[in-house]
Amino acid sequence: MKTLVLALLLSQPWLSAEQSYGPYSRPQLGGRHAMAVGADGILMAWSENAPQPRIHVALLDTRAQLISPISILPAEGATAESYAPTVSSSGDAFLVAWVERYRGAERVRGAVVDRSGVPVTAPQTYGLAKIQFSFNGPEELVTPFIAWDGAGWHVWGGNRVFTILPNGERISDSNPWPDVHAAMYENAVFATATSKKTPIYRGCFLFRCEHYADRWDVVWTAGGGKGSEQVGDEWGKGSDSVSEPSLAATGDQFALAWSSTLGIGYTLTSSSIRARTVDATVKVDAAPGLACDDERCVIAYETTGGDVQAIVFETDDLRSPELLTIAATERKERAPLVHHLGSGRFLVSYLSDQGDADRRINGRILTLRPPRRRAVR
Repeated sequence: MKTLVLALLLSQPWLSAEQSYGPYSRPQLGGRHAMAVGADGILMAWSENAPQPRIHVALLDTRAQLISPISILPAEGATAESYAPTVSSSGDAFLVAWVERYRGAERVRGAVVDRSGVPVTAPQTYGLAKIQFSFNGPEELVTPFIAWDGAGWHVWGGNRVFTILPNGERISDSNPWPDVHAAMYENAVFATATSKKTPIYRGCFLFRCEHYADRWDVVWTAGGGKGSEQVGDEWGKGSDSVSEPSLAATGDQFALAWSSTLGIGYTLTSSSIRARTVDATVKVDAAPGLACDDERCVIAYETTGGDVQAIVFETDDLRSPELLTIAATERKERAPLVHHLGSGRFLVSYLSDQGDADRRINGRILTLRPPRRRAVR
């Protein structure tokens, strides 16, 4: 009996106790946190009212515990508001970028933080941020994202791409991928991904076209290869909305994941493996968290009920995902991120709120069992 119990324990994923930062005063706009794994720990960045929103950074260890002082990155002016941070690691240092509103304009700003979590360059302005305006609701903030390519960071800050050297110097800006929603560089290959909505028409007559339905496509490039996956269908029976996709490297290819009204979709950039969808009551307004090792991927997502769930799949078997509960309490948990820590260990972090008075950033370490080994036929 003891042997059976031990075998069952070894076969189950293990979740650590929650680590928590807070409570703290979070801004309503651009309040999501960001993380990146470096050589000596995990840099976490977030916006906190102090009393104006300012970007805070601190280093965590691989148990998600704070191991550095908290640094507040200065803003351009006393009345400026800094929010929507993003982080990328070069291995030896981090680049933190964010959006800053000052004197009626939104700009992308950034600073370099060393491997111990200490800022080493003064913040500088890279260019204007992108704001999407809506006739049906409030403006939508486009959060910057960063990819390190071995020599410098590329910062997508809206309509332009800024290239930043390790010393923080901006050397160029261009617009090679205007519709990119995610990008990363791994094994000397750049991968990018986006989601696109294509209107479907019944037909056109005398310059007037009747709109029938929308079709969403997740589109990616990886090195010289390209691919796409249809989300929804032209008859209007499929998804009517899809999030921006997430990207993660796994072995010599990349994994993608996205949220839609059909659930959580995921695929690999390998053209021989088609996308899978897991039925879930998922929030569609943000991409799910995604990270992989060479054999498995973890997708974390927010449910409409305010919980955080996860999907684990092996990269050679997309058809048999495992479903896990990361956080399901009376609190509202949302905006999960996933980061690979090595040796089958992943950090799942998320915002955890109980009303406006108790807002936190929480995290748990997920340790996976060894992957299944299949007989060779």
